[in-house]
Amino acid sequence: MKLIDGSTDSAQMSSPAAPVCVLLPPASTERVREFAPLLGVDASVVEQLQRAAHRGPLVQVEGGRISVVAFATGAIGGSIEAHVHLGDGGVLVVCPEEAMGPIRAALAPVDGEPEEGLAAVLLAFAHQSEEAIQPLSTVALALDQNTTGLTSGAERRAISRARAQLFSLQQLWTAHHHLLADDGALVERLGAAATRRLHRARGLFESSVTAAGQLYALLGDTLTRQATVISERLTLVAVIWLPLTVSTGFFGMNFGWLTAHIGSAAAFVLLGIVLPLALVMATLIGARWLTRE
Repeated sequence: MKLIDGSTDSAQMSSPAAPVCVLLPPASTERVREFAPLLGVDASVVEQLQRAAHRGPLVQVEGGRISVVAFATGAIGGSIEAHVHLGDGGVLVVCPEEAMGPIRAALAPVDGEPEEGLAAVLLAFAHQSEEAIQPLSTVALALDQNTTGLTSGAERRAISRARAQLFSLQQLWTAHHHLLADDGALVERLGAAATRRLHRARGLFESSVTAAGQLYALLGDTLTRQATVISERLTLVAVIWLPLTVSTGFFGMNFGWLTAHIGSAAAFVLLGIVLPLALVMATLIGARWLTRE
């Protein structure tokens, strides 16, 4: 499939003998209007989708024209919105420059109907989801292995951010998986060759969703383990300081008997040091006995 850079190439050409793909950056309204008649794409639909805010993928079908809002996965796990419009003469792709490289690589070997170009773009996005899992897995495992003891608040916040990113990607890839369902509006309107690509893309999205869910659960266990460590440390501090607090509170009472018997060094050592330590040891032994398995 011939690729045309819509930001630099001219649309003043005769109808192409073979399907073409035009790549345009967002907010290229004038260029969209130039290339839309060449590709058989409705320019008003393209502009409408560009103006709207999208939180997930969608398919819009009007007659023989199909418009798809999909999301590529960026290098650092972010999502990049891309619009793919299918017409009689080819495919119009509106997306940021960051997503154009994988799209060019996916469309270059395509030699068939325009719908195969649409399927190839979605398959490229599915491959990106699979490729994104490996660095995310490396980060998640590193965060899990580095939290064997009590970690800092910054490390726990990093774990929470990684979980939030995994959850967001999991939801996004799940939406793409549903978009490519066998009974969906997209698969029902494409031919056999394009449908085979979509089936492969659906399988890749499914495996990515599963992997992201496992990493999400792993980091959830990490945070739970951290909460347990914090609880144990706080409990230990409370066990140590509780008898000391009771001792200081008791000996801070200036009643007659106490003030009459604490004037010697022996009384200070016995009542001020030995007795509080004995209470701490008794509390620790009692806590250990109560929590034994």
